[in-house]
Amino acid sequence: MTDSTLISNGVKYCQYCLPSQRRRHWDLHVDYYLDKFRFVFFPAKSNPDWLWGKILLVLSWLGLVKFEKNPPEAEILNRSLIIFKEARTRGIDIEAIRILGRLKNEYRYRVPSANRRSRWQYFEGVPFADQSDNRLVDSKARFKRLMRDNHVPVAEGRMFTSPRLASFYGKSLGFPLVVKPVTGSLGYHSVYNINSAAELETAIKIARQFRPDFMVEQHVSGDNFRATVVGKKHIFVCGKDRANVVGDGVSTVEKLIDEKNKHPWRGVHGQKNTTLHQIQKSHPQFKADLNYVPQPGQKVYFFDDFIPGSGIDFINLDDVHADNKALFVKAAKLLDADLVGFDIIARDLTKPYREQNLVFLEANTLPYVDMHQFPSHGKPVNIAKIIWDTVLEK
Repeated sequence: MTDSTLISNGVKYCQYCLPSQRRRHWDLHVDYYLDKFRFVFFPAKSNPDWLWGKILLVLSWLGLVKFEKNPPEAEILNRSLIIFKEARTRGIDIEAIRILGRLKNEYRYRVPSANRRSRWQYFEGVPFADQSDNRLVDSKARFKRLMRDNHVPVAEGRMFTSPRLASFYGKSLGFPLVVKPVTGSLGYHSVYNINSAAELETAIKIARQFRPDFMVEQHVSGDNFRATVVGKKHIFVCGKDRANVVGDGVSTVEKLIDEKNKHPWRGVHGQKNTTLHQIQKSHPQFKADLNYVPQPGQKVYFFDDFIPGSGIDFINLDDVHADNKALFVKAAKLLDADLVGFDIIARDLTKPYREQNLVFLEANTLPYVDMHQFPSHGKPVNIAKIIWDTVLEK
């Protein structure tokens, strides 16, 4: 099935982009072609703050842009909201940028100085997100080549734009496979554990709805982890588990869900200013018997994907093996990134990577850092504080 529409409140959204409410993908296709020429105007590692600031200033004079010191929290993603609040506690001037009436995940800040003439700095979502070579970090194909050339383990795979060549390569690589867009996060339009030629063909069609370029790679078994590295030295790791409940031998699945959804950190479906979300029993892709009574310790899953809005768990880890931490730092230094989130498959991060099949899947310059600050399990860490400490150091 490749019909990617899902109707909610009378509006059609792409079911492969949830929880993001995306209706069309034409802008992503345009961006693919613009990438071919963007290096001419904005070379890698350039900082266009001076130009962007002047453009915004002119637009503000025309009433098209507003700088807001107290934006509504409900309109801000939690990864940016924790950054915004931490800046306020430090006395840093910070403002959200509203363009044509909508907050666009763009912000500006300046650190108070003696002469009160410090320059505005601009960022998208999280500081440092605009300071890395995004074309290298966020491209799964380029990232894979760089890691492989420097002996950092990655899943075997290649980038394609041709469905025919991709299908031939996938069959030669062997099942199970994964197909996903070359850029993007949160598993948008990604299909996992593909076990037949027919499934491969469908997965390619799904990926190409997002962008013309896509990856075909080996499906690696193991658990999902996110390793976030700040300032090339601070390491934060959490495990990710699909939306689930654990049985007690007495309660039904529905009652277990209701109890789990009562956690004060779990927001409703689509809520921005939260990290954890409630499990949606009425979701069209929900698969479980609500009246079933699972045995004590039995875990019942409801969705196939690791999409945050579906109610997944984030488990902070504080006992990661030193060799694995060193590997995460090495990868961040190879990317020359002061903020990067790595998606990793492994069995047990308390053991060194050389003793297991640990692989890097991709990297993100705009990671959801709030998962470390608001986990469902484990000790919360104030990553927003570490990020601002690193910003001010630099």
